[in-house]
Amino acid sequence: MWDDPNTERLLAETCARWKQGDGAALHELREILTRECGAPFASAVVTRLQGGAPSGVFGFLGDPIPTAEPPPKASAPPPRSPSPLPTTGYVSVRAVAAHFGVSTKAVYRWMASGRIQSERRPGGSYRIPAQQFHPDA
Repeated sequence: MWDDPNTERLLAETCARWKQGDGAALHELREILTRECGAPFASAVVTRLQGGAPSGVFGFLGDPIPTAEPPPKASAPPPRSPSPLPTTGYVSVRAVAAHFGVSTKAVYRWMASGRIQSERRPGGSYRIPAQQFHPDA
């Protein structure tokens, strides 16, 4: 990463001296970083060391290297209480699906398999007798 193989060792030693209170180490650190990385980066590091930048920016200074946090998991929707179905007349496919908490596609499969009685109307829609869902009514 560094042009000079000794730079990493020199940086580590200089940072250690600065952390122990050696004020001249900060100036040396700025010079090393200016030579290796350019003045803007060196200024940013020195600003960070002087307390002007948020921590976690420069991993080689002992800060934790920031990692991308996974997005929070979406919580499951709360369980749905069944929608009441009427006891007489007919109900729609959508109403049956909402009552049982399934998709309308599932209701169509139930009708095709005979689990739910239904009547096909001339326009292609279905009528589902409501009394089959209330055997005691």
